[in-house]
Amino acid sequence: MTLDLKKALYLLSLALPNFVVFNYLVAGVYFVRANGRLPRRRDAANATLNDFIFHNMIGSKWGVLAQFCVDKEFAKIFAAESSNVKTAKTHAVFSIDECENVDRFIEWLKPFLGRRLIAKPTHGSGKVLFLDRNVGEDEIRKFFAYSCMNFFYLIRETQYKNLERKILLEENISADNNLNDYKFFCARGRVLFCEVDVDRFTDHKRAICTVPAFEIVPVQTKHLEIPDRVQKPPCFDRMVEIAASLSKPFEFVRVDLYNVNGDVYFGECTFTPVVAADNFSSEKFGIEILTRIRACHDRGEFAFADDRAH
Repeated sequence: MTLDLKKALYLLSLALPNFVVFNYLVAGVYFVRANGRLPRRRDAANATLNDFIFHNMIGSKWGVLAQFCVDKEFAKIFAAESSNVKTAKTHAVFSIDECENVDRFIEWLKPFLGRRLIAKPTHGSGKVLFLDRNVGEDEIRKFFAYSCMNFFYLIRETQYKNLERKILLEENISADNNLNDYKFFCARGRVLFCEVDVDRFTDHKRAICTVPAFEIVPVQTKHLEIPDRVQKPPCFDRMVEIAASLSKPFEFVRVDLYNVNGDVYFGECTFTPVVAADNFSSEKFGIEILTRIRACHDRGEFAFADDRAH
């Protein structure tokens, strides 16, 4: 998608109220560009996980707990209290809603520069600032400008519409800033599969793995290559338990976890992964995942199984 089209859609989004029809209009453009087709109904026989995510995203039907967990600061509290998982220590929080002034933010941030901390917006996703690197003022200003956005207006993810805008400073739990991401796709306490992102800042690759056997499924996302091999972390079973526990209240959620020297750390809860634009190389796989989501809702099950959907 060209920069001009993105800008035009953003300006249009700013002018439109939060109604499903307008949300469909803006988010639908991104969906078509990523998936090569219009969204299908959630209940269609050939609907995929992306169709399910798309309609959740534009519908504004979020429960109180889900809305609480969209905020990255509060999600850590929920995770720690619900499953006793470790979380990166929060060092400070800057409220943009209380002070939308970049110079004040720069002054506030200065004492933390050079320390093993990261800064990220609590009300959206994307940019992260590593404070132990040589961070220049221009980079800080760009980060702050990005963080000042209401991320709802980008692609109409309705869960972001009324969130307080904040910047969170937390400890950097990675020894080399290159931790593997373990992303567990879950529904009502059932872990469906796990995405493993490796070498994110160098030669980014991604594997979709079964749970709990940790076998690689030959399906790609985002045109990322599948690594030849991904080592199963020794704490993987514990990760699955945590993801299952945290997902029980939710119709669908992606729970992101990290392995840090054998300890499991919580990352975030994501309710609309990649805004329904992370297209599987096998449409059949996306259909099967949605079928399993429907099934666990119908049965009310909270178990997880080793599903080898190819």
